[in-house]
Amino acid sequence: MKRYLEKILEHLRQFLETEVTHITQELNSRADTLSKLANTKPGGNNRILIQETLQEPSVMKTDNKLDVLPVLGLNVGWMTPLVEYLKFDILPEKQKEAKKLRREAQNYTLVQNILYKRGISTSLLKCVPTSKIEEVLEEVHNGICGNHLGVRSLARKVIRAGFFWPTLQKDATDFIKKCQPCQMHTNFHVAPPKELITVSSP
Repeated sequence: MKRYLEKILEHLRQFLETEVTHITQELNSRADTLSKLANTKPGGNNRILIQETLQEPSVMKTDNKLDVLPVLGLNVGWMTPLVEYLKFDILPEKQKEAKKLRREAQNYTLVQNILYKRGISTSLLKCVPTSKIEEVLEEVHNGICGNHLGVRSLARKVIRAGFFWPTLQKDATDFIKKCQPCQMHTNFHVAPPKELITVSSP
């Protein structure tokens, strides 16, 4: 859709002026019929429309790294080698790292240029790029449905929400340490810092 939009904008630049007009539903019957042609057989009783079968798309699809890597953000970080291997079969030069990447890539898959992690007991988990980790933790921890969870509960809730990244547990710990309300209302230990010494009664 993005490429078709770019094609339309390219044609619109040739006009000096363009105007967008809202058409009511009663006057939009022709466009409505046109949208249903994908589920109908060619020919038929649609005489008000001229049907043409295109042998190839109007915009040719070309996959490159610029289309695939920054799907969720500019800094994808840890996802880069996995996407490069799954999409373009690019491996690191070192044999040990290449073997490790092949083994690790078996747990991931690409769906419409978006990286997902396969799970045994969970559905596909959407991989979060490095630049979006803070945003996801912020929303799950104290967003519209957040309740200032602990580290383990926060990590599990992120996974239940359908997201994943390798350093989830560590990032959740660091995030909670920086959360001011969590530090203010946490349960403090009242035990003394030194070991207690028993005193026998005389």
